[in-house]
Amino acid sequence: MGRSDRSDAADRSIDRRALIRRAAATGALVWTAPVVIDSLASPAAAATGFTPPCGCSFLVFNSNCAINGNQTPCNSIPPGCVPTAGLDACFQQSCPADGSITVTSTCGPNCEISNATAKDGDDCVQGTITNTNGVDTVTWPPPLHGNYAQITVFLNCVCP
Repeated sequence: MGRSDRSDAADRSIDRRALIRRAAATGALVWTAPVVIDSLASPAAAATGFTPPCGCSFLVFNSNCAINGNQTPCNSIPPGCVPTAGLDACFQQSCPADGSITVTSTCGPNCEISNATAKDGDDCVQGTITNTNGVDTVTWPPPLHGNYAQITVFLNCVCP
């Protein structure tokens, strides 16, 4: 083996630090790709392990943001719309001390909040539904009569 053979081999060799850096970058890429792909495919399922059902479902909870499936929704239930166990996994609720309420859907891009009401004394109050960057949020101002007795959020999901 001549001197030129050794210099060619040295040019093609990699030092230990470069090898470690490349291995770490490759490992991070291999680990990250499935996580990113899964979260894009189903954000709700990735975050909560719950997949919302196709069609209309609803959730009833009280002024303390606690699920209360024993109450009847304030407004009429659309035909075929059913209360769904586990649906609370698709929502983030905020019930501050002033009595106002905010509910944000984390159910994924195929689901939207179609209707939302809260009972204030004898009145049914419609929530204000907004969509920001594909995320539905419904809000209610502080109630006029104490706390909202119940809050109902209707979710409509289209399955692929």
